[in-house]
Amino acid sequence: MPRIVIADDDPDILTLIRVTLKVFSADIVSCADAEEALIEIGREAPDLIISDFMLPGISGIEFVKKVRGRETTAGTPILMVTGHTNYAMEGRAIAAGANRFLYKPFSPSQLRVAVQQLLAK
Repeated sequence: MPRIVIADDDPDILTLIRVTLKVFSADIVSCADAEEALIEIGREAPDLIISDFMLPGISGIEFVKKVRGRETTAGTPILMVTGHTNYAMEGRAIAAGANRFLYKPFSPSQLRVAVQQLLAK
């Protein structure tokens, strides 16, 4: 069973992602910010991380850099999502270490395909 950690401060997005990913029979851990997600990641390394670009406290970019800086998660796939359509954000996220980028609102099928591809790596 894959373990997926989600960091997003929007409870509706957390619910949408959890419901959409039920098909993977995954252990899904929802976190309201990057600091909470880092604690969860420290407890047990996930198979996939989904992070919002804009998070309270530590930004999504800084979160990705911290994840990449840990030996246990340096190679963990990261999917970054954002509700902003500033295409420079995608470049910054990929440069920081994110593997994929989705713009909100994304469809459930877009999310499932991205997750399936990242879990297959």
